[in-house]
Amino acid sequence: MEIHKKIEYIMSCKNIGFWTLLSIVLGAQIGAGIMTRPTALVPFGFWGQMGWVFSAGGAMVLALLFANLSKTSQEAGGPHIYIQKAFGEKIGFFMAFAYWMVSWISTLILVITTVAYLKPFLPYPDHIVAWEIFVFSIFVCINLMGTKFFSKIDICLMILKILPILIIPISILLFLPTIDISSSVSVDMPWSTCLMQGTFLTFWGFIGVESATSPANMVKNPSKNIPLAIMIGTSFVAILYMINSFSFYLKIPTGDILGSAVPYAIAFEKIFHNQWMMPVIGAIVCMGCINNWILISAEIGYGASRSGFFHPIFQRKNTKGTPYASILLSSIGMIPLIFMSASPNLFKQMESIIETASVIFLVVYFMSCAAYLKILKGKIIPVLGIVFCFTMIAVSGIKSILVGCALMVCGIPFYVSKKGHA
Repeated sequence: MEIHKKIEYIMSCKNIGFWTLLSIVLGAQIGAGIMTRPTALVPFGFWGQMGWVFSAGGAMVLALLFANLSKTSQEAGGPHIYIQKAFGEKIGFFMAFAYWMVSWISTLILVITTVAYLKPFLPYPDHIVAWEIFVFSIFVCINLMGTKFFSKIDICLMILKILPILIIPISILLFLPTIDISSSVSVDMPWSTCLMQGTFLTFWGFIGVESATSPANMVKNPSKNIPLAIMIGTSFVAILYMINSFSFYLKIPTGDILGSAVPYAIAFEKIFHNQWMMPVIGAIVCMGCINNWILISAEIGYGASRSGFFHPIFQRKNTKGTPYASILLSSIGMIPLIFMSASPNLFKQMESIIETASVIFLVVYFMSCAAYLKILKGKIIPVLGIVFCFTMIAVSGIKSILVGCALMVCGIPFYVSKKGHA
């Protein structure tokens, strides 16, 4: 068989089944979000913890929305496919560009957190940027090996990351004494402010709810498997998150984790009196997520190219059917971000990036809700989604909104270039 025919045949194969798709949904959501939220919620007390209930409700609405939208198209790329279908080329382009760019930011946060957990074991620990590039490069290589190899690695990482996130909160609840909550860090804000801030901060843990739609062109029986993976995966994640967060709140003194980028390492040491295992576990949890977000970034670029938004080079695939050009180009874009985000205070570094990234994701989700109204004509689900997204964007603060808008505006030269090329 000639090589171009072989590539065409491989590209037509559907290599991603339900379990791999479920691992992508779980892998995209379970990562730095839950690993850093116990620290982020400390200043907001009990009502900050209740934010999990509201963010989980918003995530389930969005999960149902994307599950229904996924039945209208099996093209690769994710949310921008539906937005373009509803509102045309211009808005479709900017949402594709924003989603592609924010996928880099999501990967960046995970790489930073991974290296933060592994730092005690690293030779030359002061060379953080070099280690971040090294970790990132390993998972770029895994994605270049093709969907079958990716699927095996991804399912293994999913199992390795879920087990500790189940075991640790149960161990916290069983083996640590309940603390006097009144002795926690004092909260000087109204309960409504704490609730809204808690909802915004915890929603980061659900970013990736739509991830199963990105590789839609490679999924077996997509009209059934994509909605099923989205709904089951998001429901499981919501339950898992709430068990984890409330176990910390009830059993771990807030002063012990205040300002820490690795709160789970502190909890693990309290339970098992071992300071070495949790950094490895925390790194594994984040690594599984890195693997998924590199794939998602590549599929966004590939899908945007298929839509005519990005250069045709993004569509090039190797003999394993992998969009290698999109993976490499997305990865190159990540390298400057790693250098630009270098900071001695990892927690503050991550929180600043997370707030900006959350705003961009919420804009994409908001437009997806609007697309649902136009494409499927249903009202209850998208209206609930619009109210949730708009509220969270308003809560995020003017700085995060302005930075998020500035990053999305960066797509203008690319759009002008595309029109000029056309």
